[in-house]
Amino acid sequence: MTITKYKINMILGLTFFAALTGFPAECKMIHIYRKSSEKSTILMRHADIAIILEAAGNSSRYGSNKLLHIMEDGRPMVCRMLDNARAQDPSRLILVTQYEEVVSLAPDFQIVMNHHPDLGISRSMQLGIEAAGDADAYMFCVCDQPWLTPATVGRLIEEYRSGKAGIVSLAWQGKMCNPKIFSSRYREELMSLTGDTGGRQIISSHPDDLLLVEAASIEETMDIDRPIHTASTHSVSGE
Repeated sequence: MTITKYKINMILGLTFFAALTGFPAECKMIHIYRKSSEKSTILMRHADIAIILEAAGNSSRYGSNKLLHIMEDGRPMVCRMLDNARAQDPSRLILVTQYEEVVSLAPDFQIVMNHHPDLGISRSMQLGIEAAGDADAYMFCVCDQPWLTPATVGRLIEEYRSGKAGIVSLAWQGKMCNPKIFSSRYREELMSLTGDTGGRQIISSHPDDLLLVEAASIEETMDIDRPIHTASTHSVSGE
């Protein structure tokens, strides 16, 4: 069989298979390319990204549950990140928390209770990964970053799906901050983390697979650690 005939038969086969299954032929081609390149643009375009919200911290520096702090719009702080995640229309929305009050604000999320927040943020990450099942990638978001916008979260997801890198992180002036997206090929390394190291240990081992996406403003990168009400006094999230 000549190469031309082979290509024609392959295309006809994909088209016939697509007609039977109801999916576009392009979607079926993902499986053909999966072995050749994990960074394939076609593969990443269809990546199933699980958004994992980490809301299990003890707020020790804040003095009370900061996630329930009422913001200027009259709603608890955690609602900002819940809305950011919902705006992306993902297939998987996962909330890891220890607080029933936070659970009540997220009826549309898959809830994972973290009964051992003292084990650090790595524990919340791993519980989220386990809940994400066979997701292609994990987006980790903290919930005390109230000035982050849905548009910026969307840009992170878009950049990941472009296939440029297996790790994508928000940044300000070249410095990493939250959120971050990790390909599932880093699952084993993520599951081996301990304490509050987060994903930085993994990133330091794979600097060539990292893409930084600049935030629209420094306020987007700020998190709230103490009961102070001006964004200019808060720290950059994920530093």
